[in-house]
Amino acid sequence: MPVLSFASSLLLLLAGCTNAPITYPATCTLPAPVPDSSVSVGDAAWATAGVLSSINDTVVTVGPNQAEVLAVRRDGCDDLDTCRSDNGCSACGDCDSCAADEASCVERVQFRVPAVVPGDQALIVINALGTSATGHLTVLGADTGDTGADTGTDTGGTDTGGTDTGGTDTGGTDTGGTDTGAPPSCGP
Repeated sequence: MPVLSFASSLLLLLAGCTNAPITYPATCTLPAPVPDSSVSVGDAAWATAGVLSSINDTVVTVGPNQAEVLAVRRDGCDDLDTCRSDNGCSACGDCDSCAADEASCVERVQFRVPAVVPGDQALIVINALGTSATGHLTVLGADTGDTGADTGTDTGGTDTGGTDTGGTDTGGTDTGGTDTGAPPSCGP
C-alpha cells in the first residue's frame, strides 16, 4: 500500500504541472565594440563595448577565433542599472529617464588577441544580453624581435674601402718639357 500511496501522490503532483512558457533574457543588438588601439597576436586589448553583463557569460571573437576574456568592467554603471530597474527599462535600449546615467556608464571588455592573420579583423562581443554589431580590430604583424640593438654587421653607409692615399702627390718629377706658350704645330 505505501508504494501505491507514493505513486498516487506523484501522479497528482505531475497532473498539477502546466507547460508554462520559458522566458529568456532580452536579446539586444549590442553596439559594435571599439578597440583602444591596434595590437599583436597574444597581446591583451581593451574595447569599449556595451551592454555588458559579466566575465562569466562574455565571449569575444577576433576574426574566426575566440579570444580569452580577461576582464569585464562597467565603470559608473550602478546608477544606470538602478534607474533602468526603477523605470521599467530594459538593458537593451535607451531609457529616456536615465539619459544622464547612460552618459556616465562606460562598459569595457579586456581580451587576449588569439592567433589570427595580421590586418583588419572582425571584432564581436556576445553575452547573455545579446550579440554586438561587428567592430574592427587591426592586428599587427608578427614581432620580428628587433630590440633596437645592433646584432649584425652594417655594410651600407660606412666607407670600408681602405685608407685614402690620393692626398699626397707622389707622381715623381714632372718631365713634360717647357711651356713656350705657342700653340702646337699642326703640320709640316
